Amino acid sequence: MKVKLWGTRGSVPVTGKNYCKYGGNTPCIEVSMSDEFVFIFDAGSGIRKLGSKLTKEKIQKDIFLFFSHFHSDHIIGLPFFAPFYNKDYTISIYGAPYIYDSIEEIIDLILKPPLFAITKDEFKSKFSFHNIDENFSFKYGELKVETIKLNHSHPTLGFKITNDKKTVVYFTDNELIQNNHSSENLEKLIYNNHKELLDFCKNVDILIHDSSYSINDYNSRVGWGHSSNFAAAMFAHLAKVKSLYLFHYDPEYDDAFIDKLLDETKFFLQEIGSEVNCVASSDEMEINF
Repeated sequence: MKVKLWGTRGSVPVTGKNYCKYGGNTPCIEVSMSDEFVFIFDAGSGIRKLGSKLTKEKIQKDIFLFFSHFHSDHIIGLPFFAPFYNKDYTISIYGAPYIYDSIEEIIDLILKPPLFAITKDEFKSKFSFHNIDENFSFKYGELKVETIKLNHSHPTLGFKITNDKKTVVYFTDNELIQNNHSSENLEKLIYNNHKELLDFCKNVDILIHDSSYSINDYNSRVGWGHSSNFAAAMFAHLAKVKSLYLFHYDPEYDDAFIDKLLDETKFFLQEIGSEVNCVASSDEMEINF
C-alpha cells in the first residue's frame, strides 16, 4: 500500500521561507495499491498537484474521492483537480450530505459564481455522487474503506483503509477531550470518552491524526474541533498503533515550531512508556508499507 500526503496543513494554505520543510497545502491524502485506481481523501489545496501528476502519468483512470467534511480547507483545491476536465477519467465522489439531500448540492454551492468562475457542467470526466455516513463500508480491488463519526463541528468522517496486510486510519479534524496537562488524567479522559474511536484504530499500522495545536495553545482553544499533540499521542498509545503521523497543523506554526512540536510529542510518548513511533507529516511525504 502506498500513502502519499499532498497537503498536511489546517485552516488555510500558507507559504514562505519558514514553511518549506513541512509545506503549506491543506489536506489531501492519496492511497493506492495498483495502476488501475486511486483513493483520495479530501480536496484541500494539495489535490491540485496530485491531479497534475495523475493526468501527466495517464495511468490511474478510476478515481474515488472521499470527503471527511466540507469545511473550506478541505475543498479549496476541488476546482483545480485536473482529472475533472479530462474525458478519460471516472471520478466517484463520496461524503456526508449534512443538512442537504445530497453531496451534489454541496458541490454545486462551491462550483458556481461568485465563489468560482465555472460550474461542474464544465467537467469532461465521468463523475458521480454518493451519500455516505459513519457506518459506510466499501471495497474496491484490494482496498477496503470504513468510516466513523469524529468529534468536530458538522458531520465529519474518519476513514480506515485496509488491505489484507496493512491498515491506515485518517482522522483529520477530530477533537480528543482533555482539560489539563496531567498524563494520568489525560489517559482516563481519552479512554472514557473515545472508546469507539479507540476500538476503530486498535493496532493499526498508521494513524494520521489531527494535531493542530501544541498542548499550551490547546488550552485556549477547547471546543474548536481539533486536538493537541499530547492528546493525539495518548490516543495512539491507548490504541496501540504502530506509527502516529501528526497532521493538520495550525497555519501559524512554521517549520521551527513543528520541529519543536515533534520533539515534545516524542518526549511525551517516552515519558508514558509508549512504543508508538511518531512522525511529523509533511507535504508530498510518501509512505510505502
